[in-house]
Amino acid sequence: MILRKPYAFLIKHFKLIHLIMTICMGFLIYQTNALLEFFNDFINSSQVKIGIDVISSLFNSYSYIFAMAIIVISVIVFVLMSFKDKPRLYYVSIILGFCLLIGLYAYSISTIYKMQDGIVDERIIRAIRDFLNIIFIFQIYGVFISFVRFIGLDVKKFDFSQDVQELNITDNDNEEFEVNVEFDSHTLKRKLRRNYRSLKYYIVENKIILIGILIATISVCGVLVVRMVIKKDIIYTQGQIFSPTNYSVSILDSYLTQKDYRDNLIINKNEMLVVVKLKIKTVNKTSKFIYGKLALKIDDNKFYHTKEYASKLIDIGETYVNQILSDSYQEFILVYKIPAELQQSKMTMVYTDQVIKGMFEDKTDDIKISINPYNLDEVKNHDIINVGNNYIIGNGLLEGHELKINNVEINESFKINYNVCVKNNECYNFYELVKPILSGVSDKAVLKLNMDLMALENLQIDVKSLIMQFGSFEYEVDGIDKSSNINKMIETIHDDGNFYFEIKKELLDSNYLNLVIKVRDCVYKIKVK
Repeated sequence: MILRKPYAFLIKHFKLIHLIMTICMGFLIYQTNALLEFFNDFINSSQVKIGIDVISSLFNSYSYIFAMAIIVISVIVFVLMSFKDKPRLYYVSIILGFCLLIGLYAYSISTIYKMQDGIVDERIIRAIRDFLNIIFIFQIYGVFISFVRFIGLDVKKFDFSQDVQELNITDNDNEEFEVNVEFDSHTLKRKLRRNYRSLKYYIVENKIILIGILIATISVCGVLVVRMVIKKDIIYTQGQIFSPTNYSVSILDSYLTQKDYRDNLIINKNEMLVVVKLKIKTVNKTSKFIYGKLALKIDDNKFYHTKEYASKLIDIGETYVNQILSDSYQEFILVYKIPAELQQSKMTMVYTDQVIKGMFEDKTDDIKISINPYNLDEVKNHDIINVGNNYIIGNGLLEGHELKINNVEINESFKINYNVCVKNNECYNFYELVKPILSGVSDKAVLKLNMDLMALENLQIDVKSLIMQFGSFEYEVDGIDKSSNINKMIETIHDDGNFYFEIKKELLDSNYLNLVIKVRDCVYKIKVK
């Protein structure tokens, strides 16, 4: 085999070698600066957690490749310079420094992953920031020396003949030399034949055991492959429980809406809210749900939970805003704002359980749940409930609830009779007058309602909240159709089993009057008169 001595090659390509090192170092300076700015901003902003997509915007896996390239080049140059006993302290420092840099990168990224899942001790974050500052200064030194050697070493322009003399480069350093790689083929063949015979005898003698091991190995590998394929392809549906790290979760329902519980528009008409109701419990003493890991995916777009509309969607459920979890299931809603044009597209919830670091790109271990949101803004039910009859709600947010209107009356005021007894069983009759609360406005009256609300499972709402949040009147006065909300409940001292609400006085003179309960897409009317 013919090889060429490398010393002359080093001198001739010294400039190119340091150009490559300079480019790699420049990229790594940019990478270190990005991490340094992130930790500085995090400390200054007093945050406690970060988003799920931070790492992909901060760190590039190619950084490890560039750092390794610098180390390998420096090792080669160091070895060649050692043969000629020339200065090599710079290359030693580069090798050690960039080995530390790789370790610091790995620890920094590991810490950022922990910051996504929970709170990290600020002392650790500050220590990383300080080490990044030190390594950043070292990188500036390294790239400066490398750049100087790139632009300052040229054979023709800088009389490199003197450098050739200093490095003791002669024609012998560029000559070809022969390496003897011959071996005794007969000896090798004889050993191979002997080993083959021994192996054949061993297989024959232990055939049954080896066949059993082979079958077991194939079975285990087959099961693992099937499980990997199934796990990769499985897509959960609404109502199924899935178990990511630290939690047990099930998506119960999903909805589309543009309105609040009072039927008021709360977003632009070209936007839509996707509301996902889920039940969740912790299985590993994790106090909070990292909701940034559960994204809504539509086509190639991902959307993340917003807490902006928590007070507007109270009828659908309690919005998750970092509540403490328990080891029993709790129900919350997550809200995703999307362009309205995507509401007919296929929707999938994607839970990113973990991010797997790769040499060239990161991969994610995802759990997918298919959802089919129900549009709450399209009225589908328009039912009449008669006083005295039971009515079971068949769909919508109050599905499974049973209503019974026992009595509905309106008047300027009502009396609640009660007794007060003193000694010797001497009792006196009194009454409490229920009338509108004085507020400088006289056109008010009182609604008296006796109503039962029951549920097959958990009661989602009580009578007071149902009427206050969803109740209104539709009526006619002087040939004009009107509507009026119910905004205030009258609190009484004595409980007679009725609910009292403040209403407009003109309802007393209406030609017809209906109490309307509108819960999103379902409208229920109770005839008052």
